[in-house]
Amino acid sequence: MYDDPLAFLTPWPLVEQLQPYCEKIGFRYLAPHLHEIFLAFAFYQGIFLLSGVVSPLIWGKQLRTLSAKNRIDFDIHIVSQFQALIVVPLAFFCFNDNVLSANIITSYTPYAGFMGSLATGYFVWDLIICTRYVSLFGIGFLLHAICALFVFAQGFRPYVMGMMGHFLMFEMSTPFVNMNWFVSRLPKGTFPPWFEAANGIALMTVFFGCRILWGNYWSYVTVTSMWLPENRALYPFWLPIMNTMSNLTLVSLNFFWFSKMIRILHKKISGAKKETGAHKLD
Repeated sequence: MYDDPLAFLTPWPLVEQLQPYCEKIGFRYLAPHLHEIFLAFAFYQGIFLLSGVVSPLIWGKQLRTLSAKNRIDFDIHIVSQFQALIVVPLAFFCFNDNVLSANIITSYTPYAGFMGSLATGYFVWDLIICTRYVSLFGIGFLLHAICALFVFAQGFRPYVMGMMGHFLMFEMSTPFVNMNWFVSRLPKGTFPPWFEAANGIALMTVFFGCRILWGNYWSYVTVTSMWLPENRALYPFWLPIMNTMSNLTLVSLNFFWFSKMIRILHKKISGAKKETGAHKLD
């Protein structure tokens, strides 16, 4: 079991004042981690704002070709890239923890709380962004932000905190998703063809592995564990219902996005075959 690396920043006088209120609404471990949620949110918002200033200085020529929508999307993907590259390595330390594995529904450790804070802070930011730009990016991303925030925030009861590392492994595909966006939106020649091909293969493989196979298996384990009588008796009746609905929504979105990837890949292959056939006729 690892300690919370940011525990030294905890404002204990404030925590002591907030603790009774947090416990009253059922969130026993929220107060000691509120500062981390705030810091995570501030960090990601800072990256978003900084990208708007620094990115044009680095990729000015490439970014000038983007539409206003894609320019915003570029900064969002920069934040997403930072988030994934931070939380995935740190999430590995949640595995092989006897405290968390003893009961994945009711268990809690300070380190898992720290990881939950990073995830909650990010999805608070993500929810605000998806709400603000819902007309640009659609309802799917907004639903993802709502469901993910709900699942991670409930961990501070604690509830399903034992699955913290497992759920954060979904983010293993995110760096490849972001790179695929950069490759497809930035001007041709920004990335070499071999990089586009390699990233595309990695994206399909990792997305299927971590979000479809891994994700569905651990979602099933989580949902079945939530509905065990000994676990249901400890929480409000609506909590496993809402958590199950959130998990099903996230699983459905992953299947939907993966099917879109397959359709795009099929179009690319079909287009390449047509182009090859045209060259042969010439």
